[in-house]
Amino acid sequence: DRYLNFKIEVADEAGNKSDSIFATEQLLIDTVEPKIVSVKSVTKQDYDVIKNGLFAIDDSIYIKLEFSENIFISEGDASIVLDVASQALISNSSLQDVSSVVAIYKVLEGESTSSLSFENLNILSPGAKLRDNAGNIMIAFSKNDLLESNRLTNTSSVEIDGEYPANFTIEKVFVKGSNNREGYWNSTSSELIVRVGDYASSFNNDQSLIDGTVQLKIRIYSNNNTTPSTGWRDLGAPVSINDQTTE
Repeated sequence: DRYLNFKIEVADEAGNKSDSIFATEQLLIDTVEPKIVSVKSVTKQDYDVIKNGLFAIDDSIYIKLEFSENIFISEGDASIVLDVASQALISNSSLQDVSSVVAIYKVLEGESTSSLSFENLNILSPGAKLRDNAGNIMIAFSKNDLLESNRLTNTSSVEIDGEYPANFTIEKVFVKGSNNREGYWNSTSSELIVRVGDYASSFNNDQSLIDGTVQLKIRIYSNNNTTPSTGWRDLGAPVSINDQTTE
C-alpha cells in the first residue's frame, strides 16, 4: 500500500509558472484482495489461546478465522464449513471492520472426525461480498488458499465424537457373602457383582470406550416396594475403562 499526494502547476505561454498548489487529500493505492490467513480452535475465555481436545455431543468449539486486513460483509451472514454436517454461523454484525472473527460450532449426534478440518468460508446471501476498506473483494475462501501450517488441522488438534455408546443390558446381579440368598443383601453380604450382557463384543466394536467410565446407578422403591422412584442415584464411584476391561 502506498499513499499519493497531488499538486498542480500552471504555466503561461511564455513559460512563467505559478506557485504550486498542493492538495491536502491523500490517495491510498491498495489493489490487494483480503484473504483468510489462519484458522484456529480457541478457548471461550481467551480467543488468543489454542483449545485442543476431544469433544462430545453438545460441546461447543470456538473457531477463529484471522484475515490479512480488516474486512466488511456487504449484506447477510456467513458460515464456517467444516468436515462435519453442521456449520458455524457468523452474523452480519460480526463481520464489520474486523481483522478476525470467532464462530461457535456445537457438536451434534452423528458427527465424528479424528481431526476437525476447516473447508471454506460460506457467504449465505446471494450476491453478498466480503471487502476491505479499499473495496477489494475477497476471492479466496477455501482451506486450499491457506498455508498448510495455518490450516485448522495443523494449528489445533480437535477430535469430534458425536456417537453415543451402544446400550448395554444388565444380565444378572450377584451378591457375594458367606450366607447368600438370591435376591437379597443380608448382614453377611460383602460385594455386589453386576454382569453386563454382551459387553465384550460391544466393547471390541467401540474403541472410543477406552478411557471412558462405567457408572452403576440405583433407584429405591416405595409404597411397599411397588413404586420405583423417578431419580437414579450413583452407587459408588465410576470405574475407568481400559483396553483390558472386559467384565
